[in-house]
Amino acid sequence: MYFLISGASGTGKTTIARWINLQGVPICAYDLDDYFIGEPRNQAWRLRAYEAFFRNCSEHGDNGILLGQIPILEFLKCSHIQLNIHRLAIAILTLDDTCRENRLLARGWSRERIELHRTWLVENELAKTTIFSNLGVAILKVIDVTDCSTDIIGSQLVSWIEFICSEFNYLHIEGI
Repeated sequence: MYFLISGASGTGKTTIARWINLQGVPICAYDLDDYFIGEPRNQAWRLRAYEAFFRNCSEHGDNGILLGQIPILEFLKCSHIQLNIHRLAIAILTLDDTCRENRLLARGWSRERIELHRTWLVENELAKTTIFSNLGVAILKVIDVTDCSTDIIGSQLVSWIEFICSEFNYLHIEGI
């Protein structure tokens, strides 16, 4: 099973990836930002990272969690996903604008960069809505992380992953 956990900058994807891996969950969580560090972040880079993710998954029971700010249309064009769309579950992490702005300012982002990001998010959210309704992606979860701790978010995601895996008989996660 492939789990894609996406969200805007500042939603805590990297923190959640680390949290999941520290819990002993038998599905590896991969942060998109950890692939090919130091190379320009563009479509070619992301496509190489997606392929590296699928290689990592094949080495670990053909299951995996990919976290990142991922253009969904681009991800769905990967030949591996096209052949395995039935094995894809997507979670979207969201948070309110004020919280996102505060987190990004704390990272050193300028207000101009934050505004550009906000514009991109609005455009991307419209695209996601269209994509999900057209593809009929049945396994979709949206989590508002505005007032949640890492433990709460991580626990929600792990419970969701465990439920999907048990429902579809892909794997059983014990001890969570």
